[in-house]
Amino acid sequence: MSKARFELRGWVSSTEQQNQEKTKCSVLGLLWEPNTDLLTCDLRNISTELNDTCSKRRLLSILQKIFDPIGFTAAVTLIPKLLMQKAWKNYELTWDQKLPPEIVEEFKNWLASLEFLKLIQIPRYFGGLVDESTTTLYMFCDASGKAFAACVFLRIECDNKVKVKLVQAKSRVAPLKKDPITKTKTEMPIPKLELMAAVIGTRLVQSVKTSLNIHSIQTFYWTDSKVVLCWIKNSGTWKTFVHNRIKEIHSSSSKEDWYYVPSQMNAADIVSRGCNAQTLFSLCWWEGPIWLKNRSSWPDTKDSDFKDVIELATEERKPTVTTNLSLNDSDSNFFEWTKRVSKFSSIVRTLAYVKRFLSNAKSAANGQKDSLLKGNLSEKELSKSELEIFLFIQKDTFGKNRGNLKGA
Repeated sequence: MSKARFELRGWVSSTEQQNQEKTKCSVLGLLWEPNTDLLTCDLRNISTELNDTCSKRRLLSILQKIFDPIGFTAAVTLIPKLLMQKAWKNYELTWDQKLPPEIVEEFKNWLASLEFLKLIQIPRYFGGLVDESTTTLYMFCDASGKAFAACVFLRIECDNKVKVKLVQAKSRVAPLKKDPITKTKTEMPIPKLELMAAVIGTRLVQSVKTSLNIHSIQTFYWTDSKVVLCWIKNSGTWKTFVHNRIKEIHSSSSKEDWYYVPSQMNAADIVSRGCNAQTLFSLCWWEGPIWLKNRSSWPDTKDSDFKDVIELATEERKPTVTTNLSLNDSDSNFFEWTKRVSKFSSIVRTLAYVKRFLSNAKSAANGQKDSLLKGNLSEKELSKSELEIFLFIQKDTFGKNRGNLKGA
């Protein structure tokens, strides 16, 4: 360590040989108990009573003091985030003005339950238990009207016992959509929030696999949104918002690994809705769903019936656009236009650019952005344009004879 210029100021170990003077020590913002090798939140600098004015500044200050990179308290820390959004959305207050009574009351109730966070402890390390032949990874994602979330669990089979442990969780407040006409902020549709939850879920899985070096482990992705499953499992050209997120999901997961789970069995449900610390402690949520331990209790993993949501899902499908270029003297006045052009090559190039524009418009409408034509005109484009002009001249000059030849 000294060669790398890391000057050690102290040493704490979880081994029995070490005589520990401290029962708990601070590690990267969390409290670690060496004797049990468990982590818990550090709440020593948080007062559970409001001794001063409850403002947006005070609310945010207390929220930021809870450091939880793992996310086992994500359901608890979501509550003040929602209160903060509510304060910004519904009230025009400065940072130091007193919040409305209803928000203050909710915040006080949340503060009073923080003592239960001290009772929530999770293992610091379980990498030694991970064997890719007996371990599976489970991701749950969910969204409510206010937030969306995802959580990842490890299911470990060891010595004829099954252990389920939370690896990581993340929750985010749902963004507000501004109405272009009324200028008011409204909530996003639930299916889109469910899709955003699926995206952060796939990101979490990739992060966990990289951190634990378990890239080939079997992974199950669970969602209670049939609309999202319809988007993921069915090929099609979706509108930009859905298309970009489905593309990211497909890049890091297989659509065969996505399954439907009823809402009451979805482990991410509580994280997307939020709860106080007392409720979270009573649920032992970080230990994972009980039904995960027994495969016979699992929900049916066969493809769900999408008939009841197919109409809602197809609302995000891009319409197919068909374009045709038809040149004739009656509707395009082609010859009138050519009289104003001095060079034949200019006519060819202009028509080639028109045809390119129509081709790019069709490709963009169908979501085929990789096939857009750019840069200088190619020889192929110029040849097609020149041929189009010759065909138009033949049709205009030898119209009757051309028709007789076709009928021959």
